[in-house]
Amino acid sequence: MRYIKLILCTLVFTIILTGCDNLTAEPPTQITDVCVLLGDFSNAKDADLSAISECVDPTVNSKVNFTIYALDGAPEDIVLTSEYNNGNRTSPDVMRDHYGKFVHNDLIPKINNAVPNQEEIDILNGLYMAEKHLSKSKADCKKLLIFSTGIPTSGYINFSNSSNIINYNDDELDSLMQEFKAKNLLPNLTGIEVYWFNICETVEPQITPNRANAVKIENFWKNVFANCGVDEKNISFNYSILDSKNSSETDKYPFVTPVMFEDEEIIWCFTDETVQFNPGESTFLNEELVYKTLKPYAEKICDTTSKKFILVGSTATFGDKDECLKLSLERAEEVKKVLCKYGVLPNRLLTFGIGQNEVGNNLTNRVVDVENGSFVEELGKLNRKVMVVDASTALGKQLLQELEN
Repeated sequence: MRYIKLILCTLVFTIILTGCDNLTAEPPTQITDVCVLLGDFSNAKDADLSAISECVDPTVNSKVNFTIYALDGAPEDIVLTSEYNNGNRTSPDVMRDHYGKFVHNDLIPKINNAVPNQEEIDILNGLYMAEKHLSKSKADCKKLLIFSTGIPTSGYINFSNSSNIINYNDDELDSLMQEFKAKNLLPNLTGIEVYWFNICETVEPQITPNRANAVKIENFWKNVFANCGVDEKNISFNYSILDSKNSSETDKYPFVTPVMFEDEEIIWCFTDETVQFNPGESTFLNEELVYKTLKPYAEKICDTTSKKFILVGSTATFGDKDECLKLSLERAEEVKKVLCKYGVLPNRLLTFGIGQNEVGNNLTNRVVDVENGSFVEELGKLNRKVMVVDASTALGKQLLQELEN
């Protein structure tokens, strides 16, 4: 009996010591693997990369691996990788501050230097890259961050060929997904958290989809992710239809084919930054560049043989009103000439000049370019534009009526 008691005491003592060791041991390192698909193009607004800070909540001894891919027409190569390690920091405020500094001082500068090389946007292929990388990961948590307009222009999902895909009813969309699955075209993203930023945030000439179309685009991608195995509660979209513009360095980004969405009144808008005229004239500043810029838009118009369009010229609130009215019409006529040289029939394009005026309840989205009685050039250039309006819409019909009068 004495021996049994001795053995039991030894066991109890051992258990107590083991328990104490567990209490003092450091918690295991929590590893998060983040895959970033970066779609920074001439048709997209600047990505708010600070959002990366909000997607990962650093914990004690946490380690975060970042892998970034360029979401262009051929997203094959890793742009860069970066690693964050929280070390032994314990204060939540200190941890978040340390992680925030890593994102802003290390990660974002690297991403800003990574510019896509190939024309067009192939989002589905980008998802393949994410699957390939994350499927090999042994991380405790896997996240996919997408910075893109959500408007693909190449690959199996291509809005430039069929933007009406977002108008599919449930049965049509389900049939399409089943077809993709049968052909093994959808990646397996089971267990991955998805955060999508900058969806539908475009810059001219690509018109920002209206709220109805933006919601359709979001729902379309929700359906795609659901068929890729992503839990609905793990999908987060962020789109705000902002007023801010992309940087003026759009020439460094690859070209993206324009997409024409249904139910949009203004199809495209050529501002002073995309189609430049000589000051106060209807002649182009760089005619060769204008022809190159307008060619894909002419091709899209030729593809829509049943539609007619109105080219609406607008000017800044500067100078004589009558002269501005005349100038806006002349500029619309010049854009028409270029489009017609690429095969658009002249009778499909009407021209209209509004000068400094507004149409209806500011349907042409003019901005106020006068502050405290003085003209502001930076705002005025936003009003110097030629818009392509669908003649069958309410705005188009109103313009046609004014043309008849």
